[in-house]
Amino acid sequence: MANEIIRSYLKKTCFYQWRLAELLGISERQMSTMLRKELPEEIQTGMVNLVRSVLREEEYDTEFFWKWKRKQLEISEAKRIEAIKGIHSDYQRKRAIDKALDEAEQRRIAGGWDLSI
Repeated sequence: MANEIIRSYLKKTCFYQWRLAELLGISERQMSTMLRKELPEEIQTGMVNLVRSVLREEEYDTEFFWKWKRKQLEISEAKRIEAIKGIHSDYQRKRAIDKALDEAEQRRIAGGWDLSI
């Protein structure tokens, strides 16, 4: 098969050909046609490097997303505890706090709070 370097890298990273075509400023059809015949190795490695740079940027975006998600989870937990404080009966408050603490402990044990990359 022609252009094995680029094809195998795209397959390994689950990066679609249409995305590479979009980065190169050509249509998906042109990309398909171009990959039918063997390209020089320099061009293939250039394409691989382009895909790598995009994947690095996306990895940074993914890391930012998980930091944001972790913060949202902390905020929602704080709001939940505030809602518990609004309960008037001491028995209901104690029961709700115990339930929230048990759930938080279960998430901690299950690794639900550890969203690090």
